[in-house]
Amino acid sequence: ADVESNAVKCSGCSSILTSLSQVDAQSEVWTCEFCQKENENIFSDFIPKENSFIYRNPANVYTDEKNDQSMADAAIGTSLKTHHGAGAMIVFCVDISGSMNTTAGYKKTRLGCIKSAVMAQIKEICRTQPDCVPVLLTFGSSLEVYTNPHGYNSFTTISNCERLSIQNLVQEGTNLGGKCNFRASDVSESLCNAVNKLATKGMTALGPALAVAVGITSKNPGSTILCCTDGQANVGVGSTNLKDGFYEKIANIAKSKGTEICVMTTEGEDCSMENLGTAADITGGRVEIVNPLNLEKEVKSMLQKSTIATNVKAKIIGGEEITFEKNKSLNLDIGNVNKDTDVTLAFDVAIRDLQKVRKETMFQLELTYKTPDGNSYKKVITKSMSINSCRAEVEENNVKTDIVGLQAIHTSARLAQEGKYLDARVNLVSTQ
Repeated sequence: ADVESNAVKCSGCSSILTSLSQVDAQSEVWTCEFCQKENENIFSDFIPKENSFIYRNPANVYTDEKNDQSMADAAIGTSLKTHHGAGAMIVFCVDISGSMNTTAGYKKTRLGCIKSAVMAQIKEICRTQPDCVPVLLTFGSSLEVYTNPHGYNSFTTISNCERLSIQNLVQEGTNLGGKCNFRASDVSESLCNAVNKLATKGMTALGPALAVAVGITSKNPGSTILCCTDGQANVGVGSTNLKDGFYEKIANIAKSKGTEICVMTTEGEDCSMENLGTAADITGGRVEIVNPLNLEKEVKSMLQKSTIATNVKAKIIGGEEITFEKNKSLNLDIGNVNKDTDVTLAFDVAIRDLQKVRKETMFQLELTYKTPDGNSYKKVITKSMSINSCRAEVEENNVKTDIVGLQAIHTSARLAQEGKYLDARVNLVSTQ
């Protein structure tokens, strides 16, 4: 069912009728506050009693904001309590290429540090999230997935990964997903033993490993892929010399499946972070560059920030003075979010005649998302906000500098990823 099937929409701009909408009681006409379109046959029973409410699948309209939010928060709260819900996967994607045998002045090799961190997290997951599904995937020149905790041959090997396309690799992972779908409480001991026996070999098939990992998690929304690596991809898709757009492509597939990609790498190594960072940004994951001796602490911190909603999309509409990059509305495909996710946006206020400036304008946010229990929600928030043409007064009384600064950082980061470094710097300086 459509989560918004009970919503009354403007026939002009598709904004949603709320308690702030102006409906003529006699003519039963709603003049849209955003596009001025006249909508007929709007009966009083159609008008919500609040300016903020939630539609849920199956579609029902709740006009009590507290009750609305309590239902969504209950589902989200379950995820926050258990971190990764039943059936959600955590894929430990571990680099075992030859460079991971380097000690670089540390007491352990890089692989040794990662092994300790992964084993500690598997035990922690077993203790606190017994229904979660931990998966081990290693990559050197070939890929190995731990699929049989009770058999002699514990790993399934993908040896020809350098010849496979993104689609074929994702399909390989999808086929393997059902074979490693074991709860943490059932496999923690055998999985830790497998991690402990890992040894370095081969090159760095990082791209194929990410693609297979995305396939493995494709039927388990709310899952996390944690990629631990120290070098640049040099086998198969995603190799740094190919410039094939792999990381953006695989990240968008992961986002559509409700999977986040997190990346952890060691200090002082060139592992093409502009590519791995793109994969993390698109899916709502994180990137950490750490001292190998601090891996255990950093891995724990990273996995504690679990996905609380997937397939998150936002639509923002502004009043007649408001434009978003010259458009009257803005659509954001956010994807996966956790409790610390921040999303910012910028808009323009077009005022032709300062003598006719309205004191207020309207904004409406439509936020659609899925919670870990599988339900779909659409939250609608409509607010009237004041307009002030005096910058000094706004800066003194109303401006939230933390939000302005965060928007500047987000914009500059996007520009830098596009290679527009001067524009990124100018944007930061001009915001101060």
